[in-house]
Amino acid sequence: METGPVELTIFWWGGDARAQLTHQVLALYTQKHPNVTFKETWQANAGYYDKLATPADYARLYMVPGMVHCALGPGATNFSTATRDSVPPVSDARHDIGVALREWVEKGQAPHEIVATHFDGPQANEGKGRIAFQRPLCPWPEVARYQGGPTDKAESFSCGN
Repeated sequence: METGPVELTIFWWGGDARAQLTHQVLALYTQKHPNVTFKETWQANAGYYDKLATPADYARLYMVPGMVHCALGPGATNFSTATRDSVPPVSDARHDIGVALREWVEKGQAPHEIVATHFDGPQANEGKGRIAFQRPLCPWPEVARYQGGPTDKAESFSCGN
């Protein structure tokens, strides 16, 4: 079976002896498998923990005030086309958490705030009806704070601690 070129990223930490041994092992592997190359990153013992990813690098928690169980409720709960019960008015990275997640994975653009909407009317969960109000959903530990202006507009709020 023929395969094209493959590049693997490897990160390790330790002293000089460990770095030398790891580099030799990777070079031997590449000799035997010339289509495989390695992007190597080595970190000496000092500063190792500073290079580790923090939760903000790979995870976000968004609390949704006023949402019951998984959808609906008195809050701004429409922010995802990934579920039938919380369709936003617009499917973009600002209003749809599914689109925001895709942008993060595919383009490296991590989301900050997501605009959630509360609709009035019998089809509110389907993203239909009059927009009653919108609020920013903020990555924890931030919360939406009123800054002034119309209380039904997300722009009147900002995320902060």
